[in-house]
Amino acid sequence: MSLAVLLAAWQAQAIADLGRQPGSSMPVACVIRYDDAAADLSLLIEKRVTPTGIVTALAVTGAGVTDARLQTASVDSARVLQPVAARATEQFRAEALLEDRDAGALLIRDLAVAGGQLTVSRNGTESHHELPHPLPRDVTGGYLNCAGDLVQP
Repeated sequence: MSLAVLLAAWQAQAIADLGRQPGSSMPVACVIRYDDAAADLSLLIEKRVTPTGIVTALAVTGAGVTDARLQTASVDSARVLQPVAARATEQFRAEALLEDRDAGALLIRDLAVAGGQLTVSRNGTESHHELPHPLPRDVTGGYLNCAGDLVQP
């Protein structure tokens, strides 16, 4: 599939969570969001500050989604993230503390440069979705700007 077709199918954006930690101007979360309206799918890759550290998460929204797996050149979400209870607007969520491992940074780097493949299970049927690459500069720049603020003391 050509890059033009991938970019037309998937719309990517960087989101800096506007919520702030009490007494701080630093963001609480940084997100890269992919949306494919034709496939009725949204994918969020999130870094979020928690009391125990910075969590890396993957969340998928779409009718009938029961499971999801994101694979890049270096990272397989099924090996580094653990399924957790999905939030009200999500159908699937997996997350882990990856601060002391390279997997969190490699996941973002791989997605920005070489894309990845999202495998989604819906009612027992798997579908595979190639993510666009490289991500547009405004997406990677917005995410990296947020993430730099996220980890400052």
